[in-house]
Amino acid sequence: MARRKVDKDKAIKQKVEQGLSYGEIGKLQGVTKQAIYNAIKNLIPSEEEIRDIQLYKNVEADIFAGLRSRIIAQIDEATLKRMLEKHAGAAVMLLNSAFNNERLLRGESTSNVAEFHKAIQVLKRIDDEPDSDTPGQDDQQSPGDVIDVDPEQ
Repeated sequence: MARRKVDKDKAIKQKVEQGLSYGEIGKLQGVTKQAIYNAIKNLIPSEEEIRDIQLYKNVEADIFAGLRSRIIAQIDEATLKRMLEKHAGAAVMLLNSAFNNERLLRGESTSNVAEFHKAIQVLKRIDDEPDSDTPGQDDQQSPGDVIDVDPEQ
């Protein structure tokens, strides 16, 4: 007889979001409660782990800022010269990665997008405004418009 495989994603959602017991999840998936428990026991963080994760998230950007600061503090002129001669790309990538991670965690990386969006909206409004030198909308003609011509004029 073939063993049924536990759908871990579904089991985690059923446990965490729906609050089902291991036995209820097992019945829904056609496996034992022990199979469900064994499959997801290490995938669901405990309340203590959740608190620790939240604490970490609250200071994560500061951790990256500190890392970047320690890296920069260790670089003297001779080290910088060697890094740039031998591993310039890696050195730049390391510092850039620490900087970008810090900005991302502080929510600053998306602020540039918002500023660009605002600028584009302003430019669109300016572009949509009629110029004083151009004829008004009533004076403009579209292809296929019928024009009345008075031969007396």
